[in-house]
Amino acid sequence: MSRWLAVVLLAACAGSTAPRPLDATALYRSGRMQEARASLGATRARDPNEAARIAVLAARIAIDLRVVWNQGSFDDALASLANARPTEPRLVAEVEQAMGEALFWKKLVGGEGSWDDLRVRFEHALELRKAAGDKRGIAESTFYRGLIAQFIETPAVARTWFERAVELGEDVDDPLMRSYPVRHLADLAESDGDLERAGKLHREALALRERAGDVLRLFNAQLTLATFSCERMRDCEAARPLIEAARQTATTLKMPHGMVEVAILEAQLAEWRGDAPARDAGWDRALAAATTSDDDGSVAAVRLARGAARLRTCDGDGALADASAVTTPDGRALAAQASLAAGKPDAATASIDAAWSGTEPPTARMYLAVAQSIESGHDVPPSAARAKLPREPRAWLDAALAAARRDHDTRTEIDVLVALGDREAAKKRADEAHFPLQASIQTCTAKPR
Repeated sequence: MSRWLAVVLLAACAGSTAPRPLDATALYRSGRMQEARASLGATRARDPNEAARIAVLAARIAIDLRVVWNQGSFDDALASLANARPTEPRLVAEVEQAMGEALFWKKLVGGEGSWDDLRVRFEHALELRKAAGDKRGIAESTFYRGLIAQFIETPAVARTWFERAVELGEDVDDPLMRSYPVRHLADLAESDGDLERAGKLHREALALRERAGDVLRLFNAQLTLATFSCERMRDCEAARPLIEAARQTATTLKMPHGMVEVAILEAQLAEWRGDAPARDAGWDRALAAATTSDDDGSVAAVRLARGAARLRTCDGDGALADASAVTTPDGRALAAQASLAAGKPDAATASIDAAWSGTEPPTARMYLAVAQSIESGHDVPPSAARAKLPREPRAWLDAALAAARRDHDTRTEIDVLVALGDREAAKKRADEAHFPLQASIQTCTAKPR
C-alpha cells in the first residue's frame, strides 16, 4: 500500500440524532466497522431524513471496510446511498457529498470514473451546502474540491481551496474535518521544501485527530508524521513513539494494510539508521503481513520497495527475486536494473522490453533502466523504440530526469543525477529533500565515469 493511499484515508462520519446511529457512529470512530455496520442493520428509520443519515454512515463504513480491510467494494457504499430520499436540504447535500466520496475512492483505487466528473459533483455538493447554510458542510466540500485540484490542477489551486477550508472550519466544532485541509497543506509545504511549516502543520493535524478520537484517521496521521520526522527531518527517534502507537492500533483492529504500512516504515527507518538486521527483519514482517492480507497489490508494493532497497545495497540477486514478482512497468524496470547488477544482461533486456510493451506513460525508472542497459553495451529493446530517443545514454538519462521531476520522484531523480556523473548535484538534491544520500542512490549498475 503506497504512502499516498494511507495519506488520503479521508472519510468523515455523519452525525445523527437517532439513538442507534449514534451507537454506530461511536463504533465507527473507534474503528470497529463490522460492529458499526451491525448496529446500523438493526436500526429502523422513523422517516426519510433519518434513513438518509443511516445511509451516509453506512456508505462511509463500507468505504473504510474496502480501503482498510479489503472487504466488500465501493459499490456497497453507492448501494447504501441509492435509495436515500431526504427532505432536509442539509441531508440532500450530505448524500451528494457521500456519493462523491465513494466515487472518489473508486477512481483512486480502481481507476474507474472521471476526475472532471468528481470535480463537478463536489462543486454541486458545495453549492447545495451553501444554499442550506451548512457551515461544516461548506468547509468539508471546499476541502474535497481542493483534493480534486491536487489531481487535475496545480498545487497553487489546491492550496487556495485548502486554505479556504481551514478558514471556514475555524467556526466549526469538528476537529476531524478541520484536520483534513491542514494535513494536505502540510503535504504541499513539504513539496515546496518548507519543512518547518510542513512539520508544524503535520503536528497540528495529528493534534486535531487526537481530539476527534477517530482511530483510523489518527493512525494515518501517526504514520505520516513518523515518516516525515525520520525521512525528511532526520530525527528517527521522534518517530519511534508514533510508530509504536500505530502498530498497537493496527494489531488491535487487525488492519492488514496498517500492519504492512507499519512494517515497511520500520524497515525504512532501520535502513536510514544503517541497521541492516533490523531493516531485513522489517521487510520480512512487511511481506508476511502483505501475504496474510490476501491483497496482491500490497504484496507487489512490498516487493517493489524491498527490491529497490536491496538494489541500493548492490544486492542484485535479492533485488531481482523481488522485482521479478512484480509485473507493473516499474517492477519490470527494477528487474532490469537488478539483472544488470547481478550480471545478467540478457535478462535485463527482456525485462526492459516487457516494461515498455504497455501503453502507460514511461516512468523515470523505465528510462533509467534503458540508459543503464545501453551503458552496459546493449541495444535498445524494440518496445522502447516508442520513446523515439537515440541510442545515447545521455538522451535516456535526460528523459529520466524530466520524468522524475514531473512525477516528484525524488529518489529516482537523485539516482539519475548520479548516473549523469553529477554527484555534487545529487548531494545537493538529497540535502534539499532531506533524504539520506547513502540510502537513495543506486550506483550498482552504472559504469564509472
